[in-house]
Amino acid sequence: MLSNTPKRKRDESKEATGFFDSNCFNAQRGLIDRLRSLGLDKYVELPQIATMGDTSSGKSSVLSAISGIQFPSNSELTTRCPTQLALDINYAPAFHGTVHEIEHEILRLTKKLVEEGQVISDDIISIEVYGPTYPDLTLLDLPGLVRTVADGESKSIIKRVRDLVDRHLKQERTIILAVVPANVDIHNTEILQAAEEADVDGLRTISIITKPDLIDPGAEKAVIDLLMNRKKELKLGYHAVRCRGQKDLNEGVSISDGIELEKEFFTQKDAWKDVDPEYWGISNLTEKLVRHLEHLIAKTLSSVISEINSHLHNCKTELNQLGEALSSNAERRAFYSNYVEKVCVLMHATDAIDNRARALLRKEDDKFREIIGKTKAPDFKSRKEDSKVGDYVEVHANNPDTLKKRWIIKQVTAFAEKGGVSAADNADWRPLTVTDLTALKQQISDNRGDEIAVFPSYNLFQSLVCDYVQTWESPTLKLLEQYETILSATFNRALEQNLPPKYDRVRLRTAATVSKVMEAAKKTTMQVLQDALYNERRPYTQNSNLYETLAKLRAEPLIDALEKLCTPKGRLIHIDAVIAIMKSFGAGTASNEDREATELQIAVKAYLEVAKTRFIDMVPMKLEQHFVRAVVQEIKNQLSLVSDDVLEAVLQEAPAVVRRRHDLTLKLRSLVQSKEEIQNL
Repeated sequence: MLSNTPKRKRDESKEATGFFDSNCFNAQRGLIDRLRSLGLDKYVELPQIATMGDTSSGKSSVLSAISGIQFPSNSELTTRCPTQLALDINYAPAFHGTVHEIEHEILRLTKKLVEEGQVISDDIISIEVYGPTYPDLTLLDLPGLVRTVADGESKSIIKRVRDLVDRHLKQERTIILAVVPANVDIHNTEILQAAEEADVDGLRTISIITKPDLIDPGAEKAVIDLLMNRKKELKLGYHAVRCRGQKDLNEGVSISDGIELEKEFFTQKDAWKDVDPEYWGISNLTEKLVRHLEHLIAKTLSSVISEINSHLHNCKTELNQLGEALSSNAERRAFYSNYVEKVCVLMHATDAIDNRARALLRKEDDKFREIIGKTKAPDFKSRKEDSKVGDYVEVHANNPDTLKKRWIIKQVTAFAEKGGVSAADNADWRPLTVTDLTALKQQISDNRGDEIAVFPSYNLFQSLVCDYVQTWESPTLKLLEQYETILSATFNRALEQNLPPKYDRVRLRTAATVSKVMEAAKKTTMQVLQDALYNERRPYTQNSNLYETLAKLRAEPLIDALEKLCTPKGRLIHIDAVIAIMKSFGAGTASNEDREATELQIAVKAYLEVAKTRFIDMVPMKLEQHFVRAVVQEIKNQLSLVSDDVLEAVLQEAPAVVRRRHDLTLKLRSLVQSKEEIQNL
């Protein structure tokens, strides 16, 4: 007896696979079959044994011998779609028909495909057979590979069948049951070459050698060497069967008689009688296939479950991105209203979703405040060009308390050769500052009206204020431009966050509406700001800070000068120094024109402090009221004035999106039902 591997029984295989007993395998195989019936195999590769081969390889006869079902062998009606054959040792829960009716149904369905013009279909004919003598086995029979077509048949069938077979060949969870006739050059058969390309290491291919009775006498040894895995090694090996040929079918040989003829052939033919029965016969082949399927399911079921969960997550995510289908006016109106509300909230930047716009606006407000805050009236002060002995000057002297230098006022007693003064021990020094109001006095003189010289001219005061207010126009209008830019960017972000890409027409229509509203609001706001600037040209305030600032501006320079008379060692001040300081401030020496100019200068400085503080707050408030809030409210109003016909037009989905949602919905249903089946196991 020829054998190159130890004979292994099915019970021993069960011990090798560990925790899988027959009941567990039955449940898991049934689960895989139910998952396939739910369409899961379209999205997740399921463990299976797929029968493949040429149209004349004897596939149908092998399946008939395994199942006891007569499969069609009419050459004009070869299989046009996959056929799933599920055999179960249990009794059927309900009666649906007998095995004798199956051939007729397969022919009817195949004929229907031909009449519909379908060359090859991905639809599966599912056959479930129950009975006490059947094995626990599920096989997927693929259409046979076609080399030529009959007259009137489409040549596309050749490629369509090959594509269908290749798709299953590449699936890592598929055991390839490659059926090849023994009376051809087996190594060069198309199915074995295709299997070798897909399964390079031969880990999931088992080759079924059919028609051994048609081998030329004397050529049996080469086939037997291949069968014994001596030539082209396959991990799952080879198996030989002798099924009913066309002559047997013509003579009416039954399936059971065909199995007896097979046994007689392998046990009585000289070339075959010494071959170990493990390598031949339908019965042993069936047992092998059950064992391989059991091991395959045990090895891959956990990864199948993981893929289901992954596909579920991705499917739900994509469906969420597509959004719900809007099929009625009410649904479209609700969706659009919610969209408009989200856009307006985000543009107003008051929602917790996004505060970037508000933060950017405040940053621009701060820049505006800094620019306006730098507005100051000139001091008209300068340093005396010369100093002489007896004058008072500012000396940079050390402060023993802080170890830092400070400017103090001392009298010049003598000049050193290098420009120092003896009163300061040759320290750095500079002349005292004096106020030069010549230019301002000239302006007063040029604009003199009926006012008495002791009173400042209001007209000139207003003219000076206007000059400073004029410098505020540019930063004010620039702030409006920045507001527009920030709101536009916020709007674009709102569209991206709240509107799926499929609604481009809604986005374009909304963008056009917003642009129109913002342009109108900008025009209105610009006029409001121009009016505010115009009003600022007429000095006016009820703010008491004006009088406090006036008093402060009058007194502080004199106080600061007197402080500089104090030495670091004490606060004793010489009366001559005080008189000198007072004179530098015009005491007893200033003319009426000097006093008037000084008062006018102080009044302008004091008023500007009050006016710019008011203006810094007023402009952002007007922008908020007349631009930001007005834009948001008007956009909301404009977007709400949309008819049902317009909504139907702009919210109509592209056909590709409709198809994609439909496909994802079917996929989700299959995945959810599959997961429920697994949980129920």
